[in-house]
Amino acid sequence: MRVTTRPADLDAFEGGIPVHAWAATTPCFDTSRTNNSARTAVPSVAGTGPPQNICHSQPATARVRPPSQTSFYRNGSSGTTVGASRAYWRTRQRDEWMKKVIIHSDGGCHGNPGPGGWAAILEYGQHKRELSGGVPATTNNRMELQAAVGALSALKEPCEVEFFTDSEYVKDGISSWLLNWKRNGWRTKSKKPVKNEDLWRELDASVSRHKVEWRWLKGHAGHTANERCDQLANQEIAKIKKNFTPEQLKSLLVQFSAKDQIDQSADELF
Repeated sequence: MRVTTRPADLDAFEGGIPVHAWAATTPCFDTSRTNNSARTAVPSVAGTGPPQNICHSQPATARVRPPSQTSFYRNGSSGTTVGASRAYWRTRQRDEWMKKVIIHSDGGCHGNPGPGGWAAILEYGQHKRELSGGVPATTNNRMELQAAVGALSALKEPCEVEFFTDSEYVKDGISSWLLNWKRNGWRTKSKKPVKNEDLWRELDASVSRHKVEWRWLKGHAGHTANERCDQLANQEIAKIKKNFTPEQLKSLLVQFSAKDQIDQSADELF
């Protein structure tokens, strides 16, 4: 592994550029798991696809701090100035070192609720990785959210992401609704609890690490990556139906529906 020389004055403040930013070959996809379906509240079925190391950074090059910024650290000026300089370099770090990743995701279930599956495809240059998972009892919206959470959680470092989803629920939620939900204590404009709050919280945490641009595309409209995600999600549903008897699936569906009703009843008390 070739490592570029790190300017000495970068060590002069806490929270400097991470060492990994100077490594010439650092995988940015999480290779320790193939899916994130275990995060859901009901038993899950393992995802598919062997782990693989992909998405390596380009050769790093040393950077020189502008004189106007260097003096802030050497002269030890006020905390306000140093803080502004830290923010400056953290922004520069994001702009210069973030890897560009394209993600497509999809999710769905047979019956709503019913057995569901999710899938995502991550692309970095010529490298590609497919993720998928399934849940015996869930909803379409939960699987769409799980696909987004699973994809972003697979990135091992902050990345610049162009995220394609065919779910208006996910795109509008993360782009328009989420901020107000958080301000209102995870309540909607009508003071009702946010549905799927657990997954929205996970997605919010996952997004915060990256620079994400959300794009909506129409499902089942011939987009290659979207069609592949749909295929993988349906394969996961087929696995569930093969591994569970109809009686087991019915029992899990009853448990899932009952839990959802209990949660709604509890929220109505307050």
